[in-house]
This record gives sequence, C-alpha cells and structure tokens, in this order.
Amino acid sequence: MKMGKPFRLLVLADLHLASQSGYRDTCPERKTHLSLELFKQVLFRYREDPPSAIIVLGDFLDQPSLPGAREDFHRIVSLLRETGWPAVIVRGNHDLPEEDFMAVAGDLAVEKEISGFLLYPFSDCYLSDESCFRTEESLKRFRNLCLEKPGRPVIALQHNVVYPLLEQNYPLNFNNSQEIISAYSQLPVRLSLSGHYHHGLPCQEMAGVQYLCVPSLCEPPFSYLMVEIDDRLQVKKETLVHTFPLPDVHCHTEFAYCATTVNARLAVEKSQLFQCRCLVLTEHSAQLYLSAEDFWQANFLKKPGLIRVSRERKQDLLFCLRTGKILIYWLVRSTGCLKILSARVTGNWEKVFSLPAKNCVFPGYRSWRILSVFSVVTTYRRENIFILLWQEF
Repeated sequence: MKMGKPFRLLVLADLHLASQSGYRDTCPERKTHLSLELFKQVLFRYREDPPSAIIVLGDFLDQPSLPGAREDFHRIVSLLRETGWPAVIVRGNHDLPEEDFMAVAGDLAVEKEISGFLLYPFSDCYLSDESCFRTEESLKRFRNLCLEKPGRPVIALQHNVVYPLLEQNYPLNFNNSQEIISAYSQLPVRLSLSGHYHHGLPCQEMAGVQYLCVPSLCEPPFSYLMVEIDDRLQVKKETLVHTFPLPDVHCHTEFAYCATTVNARLAVEKSQLFQCRCLVLTEHSAQLYLSAEDFWQANFLKKPGLIRVSRERKQDLLFCLRTGKILIYWLVRSTGCLKILSARVTGNWEKVFSLPAKNCVFPGYRSWRILSVFSVVTTYRRENIFILLWQEF
C-alpha cells in the first residue's frame, strides 16, 4: 500500500496498575504502584507530535478483584480520552470481567478505521486450565468485516501471543493458535500486535503476516513501541529509563505544605529506577519554620519576627539540627531512605556547615550528604535556611 505520511502507532501493553495502599505484587519487578505515572509520562512525550493512533494491549490492572480496581481502570481510560488521539484498547487476562470492562472502555474497545487501516481488537476467552481461546463466532465476525473492503489493510489486536508459539507451559497460550494464524493469512491482515509476554518479542513473519509482541510498561526499563507503517514496517523500542545519567536537582518532600503529591520515598525509588545520576531533596525554609496557616496567609510578612519567635520557642523544625540532631533524619526518617541509630553528629551549627560537602556524610547511608546550607536576610530581616540533601546512585 503506497502511502504519503507514515501511519504511526504508539503501542503499549501490561500496565498492571494497582493503586491500593500497601499492595505488593507477587512479582516484585512489576512496579504496579507507579503504572499510572509511567503511562502519563509516555503520553507527555508525544504531546507535541501525537501518533496516528494509540493502542493499549490489555492488562491495565494487576488484580481486578482489588478494591478500587474499577476506578484505576477508569483513570487510565480518562487519560486516554483526554489526549484526543484515536485509540483502541483490548482486554487482558488481568482486567475486569468483559461486561464491566466494556462499560468503562466504551468505544475505545471496538474496531476503528484510521487512515485507511482497520484496527480490530479481539476480546478472547480465558479458561480454567490456564489457556486462552478465540471463539468461532469471533473469527467469523472478523472475517466478514475484513471482506467488506478486501483491499483495506488490517491490524489485528489481542492481548495474548498468537505467534510465535511460546513454550508449552507458558500460561494462557492460545489453544487454537493455528486456526487464528490460518485465518489471518487468508485475510488482508498486515500486522498482528500482542502483549502479555512481558519481555516482548521482535517482529516475525508467518504466512505473509507480521507478528509483534510488545514489552510491558510496568517493568524496568519501562518499554513501549512506536510502529511506523508506510511502504515497509518500522518498529522502534522506546524506554522511560534515561540512556545517559541525568541529575534531578530540585525535588521536594511531603513535609512541605505545597507538596500535595510529592513523596520522598517514591522520589528516591523513581530516581533509582530511571537511573538518574543523583537526587537533591530541598525544602522551602519558611514552611519548615511556620504553621501551614501562617505560611499560606503570609503572616511572616506581616509579622517579620514570627520566624525568630518560632525558633526561640523551639517550634521550628531546624531546632533539632541546632541542638545537635540531623535535620535530614527528621525529613526522611519515615521514608525508609535512611537508617540512622544515632542522629548526633555535632552541636555546632557553624562547624557542621563550614565542612566540605564530601565530609558531611551520615552513618548508615554514606551516599547522603548535605550539599549546601546558606542564609539569606531579606528586607524584612527574615532568615531563610535552605538545606539541599544529595544522594548519588
């Protein structure tokens, strides 16, 4: 099929989202608690250069029986709709029952003709013996739709792998895969896309049809595919992990009043997963000195001595440092990032921060150090203390 501009498909699979607090997948490599954010990052990458269509090949959820699973699926569907891009999704073996899935997915889970291509999503049956099956009725409907326009190229979409045949004991193999392969070869199917096998598989041809298995988004290096079709098929694997180490030099913690969605523990985890070179946690000093009410109402501007009064009353969060305790311990003790049995280093403020940064290390977690601390006196005579906490990975 001779085309002008390539037909570009953004293809993802296996998000395995589980936002329930405290839930841990039996497969620790699946970062189910980060799946929604990973999905957002992929969408954000293409905001200026959107694809012809986006395809998600099932397993939106990790466990459909978890409380809030339907809401999790609804969040993903909402993000898809907000893009305004043409989209087609399929149901996987970890997703909601078919009726519930369709109630949320609506028109996203039905076939669409886009740029001359028919994108056809299958909803296959999962059996109690850990196998997968496509009904004759489903194949018949697909066959009839393809034959309505014999020259129209078709892209078949399903969660499970049709070809190549996976090892016999791999869960949820098709038990009628040969029938499916035969049907595809007799119809104008140009490409078959599957998920399910988290490692992904390279493009392979069988009887004139290209078969491609997409890697999972929920496992490092958080991969997805960009597929371009013109006179030939081009597949580019993308990942969210940086190809070269980058520093993140401005990250807040949940102890700041403005940090409505920030979590230091997750920030550290994500920095490591994305192979950042280092992470710097910083805080707005006024928020460490003042109550939320005094800060947001800017009472420290109306009462310039408010911070000093707070310090004198030993109400400020920096007092622990000035009396010989380490502020970083207070900031991240609930995140599990630091394990310090003794928080005492020295009681001399000036002495601590006149040391070179490399000497300001902490027992139990040597890669954390204070990068810099400095004071600024404004026209209101207000003292600001900025503490930057540095971790190299």
